[in-house]
Amino acid sequence: MTVRRVILNSLTRPRLIDLTRLADLTLSASAPRSEILDRISRKSSVSLRSLLDHFTRDELKLACHHLDLDKTGNEKSKLISRITSKPQMDLR
Repeated sequence: MTVRRVILNSLTRPRLIDLTRLADLTLSASAPRSEILDRISRKSSVSLRSLLDHFTRDELKLACHHLDLDKTGNEKSKLISRITSKPQMDLR
């Protein structure tokens, strides 16, 4: 699983739907969470940084937790920096 996918997988379906607007994706309102996750994960025209800028602080902390990164602190910029410095390789 890619870092991007791990991060997105930590979000709820409603939050993923919010991100489809950012990614300029059109999906059926009844699309399953897995399809929404796949489409956003594969949308290469939207950078990981751009997606993370739209995360709440708590969502960023959860993403850090799922990536085994330090999740302490309250500054979004520091949390984003930790996530984006994680090598973008497959996590298996």
